[in-house]
Amino acid sequence: MKEEVGEDVKYKLGKPIVTMRHERVEQETGDSSNPTIRIFAVGYEAELLEGEPRLGDHHVEMQWVDIDAFDPREYFTGGWLKGMEEYMELKKK
Repeated sequence: MKEEVGEDVKYKLGKPIVTMRHERVEQETGDSSNPTIRIFAVGYEAELLEGEPRLGDHHVEMQWVDIDAFDPREYFTGGWLKGMEEYMELKKK
């Protein structure tokens, strides 16, 4: 979590609620092989207790969004999109 949101964030981690599988071709790695990597992610319920999330070096953007107006198709593809859609469906219940 420190790598994703910074060391100063305090949070309460709940149960896992969604899984995501995504496949992508890595950007040029110097040897021009551009390998395909597979990512498996688990989304947990969490509560932000203290601090402000900060972007790590490998992130380019962060947004707080209104879940009722958010359209994940504008930001995600593949397994990330499917996972976000599953999460949003769960939040409607």
